[in-house]
Amino acid sequence: MTLQEFDGYGNLELKYFRVSMKETNIVVSPHLDDAVHSLGCFLSMNQKNSTVVTVFAGMPIEPQRTGWDTRCGFKDSTNAVSSRRQEDKSGLNLLCFKNEQIIHLNFFDGQYRQQGSNDDLHLKEKMAEQISIFIDKDPDNSINLYGPLFLYHGDHFLAGIFCFY
Repeated sequence: MTLQEFDGYGNLELKYFRVSMKETNIVVSPHLDDAVHSLGCFLSMNQKNSTVVTVFAGMPIEPQRTGWDTRCGFKDSTNAVSSRRQEDKSGLNLLCFKNEQIIHLNFFDGQYRQQGSNDDLHLKEKMAEQISIFIDKDPDNSINLYGPLFLYHGDHFLAGIFCFY
């Protein structure tokens, strides 16, 4: 978390602070590596009491080949998701996260889902079931839930809604 103050000269100064160790931080990341790119400093300062839950980290059963995967140099969805999962773990390990603090849910990235299908309609309910597992895990601690803003990307919007269930 940051506290923002102006220094009197029009410059914005960011002051970082740690949250209480009695609190559990759950960072909801829409895609693999979004948490590291968005909250890397916060995560490095609070890794002992934080868990990163990546929502759209599922691997399609039947390999798919999308334009995005091809442009990124991946053979197919299996190659892309397995490589990106490892990359996500490596990035979080650099921030001193243990593997048990890194949760990859099995929901499919938007490029692997049929947009507007019945699967998308039931996705919110399935996601709500998953988040309740993490919230109910430690009822004695207060939980800080960090999620994405509802901007531009449909997966980010869905992951943001995930935080409100």
